Amino acid sequence: MISVADSVFTETSLKRSCETLLDIVVGIPSSVPAYRILSSCSKILVSCAHRWRSLCVVGNDKFIGNLIVKKTKHLHFPSLKRVTIPALGTVGNPNYLFSSRAPTLEHLQLGEHPEWQDFSPTITLRTLELTFRPYPRIMSSPSFPYLIPTQTLIALSLSGNIRKWDLRPNSIPFPHLSSLTLHINTTTRFWGAIVAPNIERFIYSPFSLEDAHSDLQVNFGSKFDRVRYLRFLNASPDPHCDIDPEQLFQAFPHVRHVELDSEPMLHFSVPRRPCGQFCADIWSDLASLTIHGLSISWRSPLPRLWEWLKERKKFNIHPLHVKVTGIERGNSTKVHEYFLGFCHTGKSICTLELDARLSISLPRYISLLAVICLCGCIHPQLMEDITSAFFAGNVSYS
Repeated sequence: MISVADSVFTETSLKRSCETLLDIVVGIPSSVPAYRILSSCSKILVSCAHRWRSLCVVGNDKFIGNLIVKKTKHLHFPSLKRVTIPALGTVGNPNYLFSSRAPTLEHLQLGEHPEWQDFSPTITLRTLELTFRPYPRIMSSPSFPYLIPTQTLIALSLSGNIRKWDLRPNSIPFPHLSSLTLHINTTTRFWGAIVAPNIERFIYSPFSLEDAHSDLQVNFGSKFDRVRYLRFLNASPDPHCDIDPEQLFQAFPHVRHVELDSEPMLHFSVPRRPCGQFCADIWSDLASLTIHGLSISWRSPLPRLWEWLKERKKFNIHPLHVKVTGIERGNSTKVHEYFLGFCHTGKSICTLELDARLSISLPRYISLLAVICLCGCIHPQLMEDITSAFFAGNVSYS
């Protein structure tokens, strides 16, 4: 691996590596002028472009991204497999996107860039991650989605403003796509435009609160029948809005792993159906539920969650693995009592895993919060406290 930070170091490393393939990491210390370092290193690096296996620019400095493109626009990369540039600005299309320049490129991640009308990456791409500007200052390209190489992609991630895209129903086929991540506006139009029957992993984050309401009301049909992993990021619909929760559950009938990270989404996920059963029972294959950012303010949905889990246990349905991460930190007795009660209730009705980062100054009894990271070291007495506190329950920790 060659880290572009010093020209002498870079040249020495290249000589020692002989003709092995190179992983180029461009990381510029904030205290050093980026232009000076890149200018001194670029001549050395371009001379061995045929050996590049990957290019990764660290940080979101558009100037560095632009300069990298400028220095490499005439080069050929016969061995390049992966490119990551978090910020590009308004520069032209990087030449290594074209099949003639990088015929073996498989993984491409570009951020903060315009929608080039001549976007033409190699058809060998397997994963593609694109981040567009939230409010582009230049005219978007309506035909951009039809320039994406769809036939070989197995993972696609899109973020930003795509409002100007010309999205026609069922017009973009992704025959092999298995992972889809979306944080875009007009999500419903994009869902309607793609044909991706093999998606197994779906991550959704609404572009705005209004988008969350409209996106979750759409009739998905059978588009996501094969989804096994589902995550909602920052999806916080009003619990009293007119979204049909049963319709959402039916859209992902075979999901096995679900992650939620907001109180409204948890509230939305465990209502009862008119027949008296819980909507979540539609997910008959569900094996695990992960809740991120649990807070003491989450008083409303948790009793309903426990009620659902108790009913599963009553009918001898396999116990759910419930993992809670990002637990609220605090030294107040109120916080301690809340999570002690949470653990006491949860451990008897599910396989409970708690991932907490706690201050070492907290009282000993708060060690009931299962997974504790203290700079990679856990005091033996603290570990003993955890073990004795949970010996009767079904709780995991590491």
